[in-house]
Amino acid sequence: MKMNVFISGRRRRKRRLRRMNDKPHIPDFRLIGQCGRGGSCTVWLAVDRNGIRRAIRILDRLPANRRERLEMEEAGAISLYRQSVAPHRNLLEILHVGRTDQHLYCVTDPADNASGSRTEYHPDTLAGRIRTRLYSENQMLDWIEALLDGVEQLHRSGLSHRDLKPENILFLHGRLTIGDPGLAAPAPAPVRGGTREFHPPWSPADGTEIDLYAIGKIIYCLYSGMDATAFPELPPDLDLRRIAGVNRIALKCCESLPAARYRSVAEIRRDLRALRAGNGQTFQSSPLDSK
Repeated sequence: MKMNVFISGRRRRKRRLRRMNDKPHIPDFRLIGQCGRGGSCTVWLAVDRNGIRRAIRILDRLPANRRERLEMEEAGAISLYRQSVAPHRNLLEILHVGRTDQHLYCVTDPADNASGSRTEYHPDTLAGRIRTRLYSENQMLDWIEALLDGVEQLHRSGLSHRDLKPENILFLHGRLTIGDPGLAAPAPAPVRGGTREFHPPWSPADGTEIDLYAIGKIIYCLYSGMDATAFPELPPDLDLRRIAGVNRIALKCCESLPAARYRSVAEIRRDLRALRAGNGQTFQSSPLDSK
């Protein structure tokens, strides 16, 4: 039995590697390699005809009964995002949307390279930075403010992101940038898809509530270094005095009682700025405790 399990696992790994190496054909681009994966899509690093590097997000090939619906929803979300949201330094710009016989895809600038190598590419994401824990508390607060600025721009445009999480937050030219607007929709629209641990447990929840809840979970991941599924637990070696202020903000974002939680990005920013000004917990500009 153990041998069968081993062989089965080895076959699964081989199939997975074959899928990763099975490069889709996208007109006018040479795909270099897969650099990311979402629930129903893959992200590829590519080079266009002018030799400029791009990231291409490609919707997976699906059975016909699912493909048409998902492509319609994805295309609608991206089209709405491009039409409704003015360019913003903390929102990823969609450069092009295309379709082949096999795929729906969109083209963007790639995230910065976190590998430190010219021959390897690893996209620089907030998830990656959380894993390393190599950032100061002041950097963390800067990133939270940038996240708030980007989400507020979406909300001002009448949209909600609905899939905010560290994996969907990139660093582009060193700047925090919210990516993957494939679920973007007007705030009152019905919920579809998303990542469970970043969606509120109460129902119904509109798009604004989903985004504010996700912001709280992202803040929690930043100061605790823990997975969002562990919320609100804290590691035993974490100095509670140093994170008390941001912990209160995260808890209020995720509060189940409507009257006790934040109602807008502006309210979160108000408390964050009070924190930084010394009216709440004062932070030192030193690396966070390593996990």
